[in-house]
Amino acid sequence: MSVRVIRVVAAAIVRGGEVLAARRSDSGLWEFPGGKVEAGETDQQALARELEEELGCAVMIGACLGSTRHKTSSRIVNLHVYLGERPQPEPVNREHLALRWVGADELESLQWSKADIPFLPVIAGILRQRSESGAR
Repeated sequence: MSVRVIRVVAAAIVRGGEVLAARRSDSGLWEFPGGKVEAGETDQQALARELEEELGCAVMIGACLGSTRHKTSSRIVNLHVYLGERPQPEPVNREHLALRWVGADELESLQWSKADIPFLPVIAGILRQRSESGAR
């Protein structure tokens, strides 16, 4: 049995000193919103499509914050997380159990998907920097 490899993109959508967390309906774990990159799509195109489907908004996609490789019993997921900013209009919950804006000090209080955990320190640093500078 061959293991399927899929490319997944997610956005750490930052607003001021907070980031948007989405609680998965299947596992109840928290994640950064996004999804699978389809054939012929760039990461940015996939993110734009997924964020519109999941949150009903457009987001300015910035730099890639990094990538991880996560193996499950049936597949290998290559996750690439991008910085997202200026969601328009305000994100609405279309697919998740819940959406929540969280600050740097709250990040680790949520039960995150294993694939998203490596990004928490980077995102916490961005949030702290934005909070200190008063950036919106």
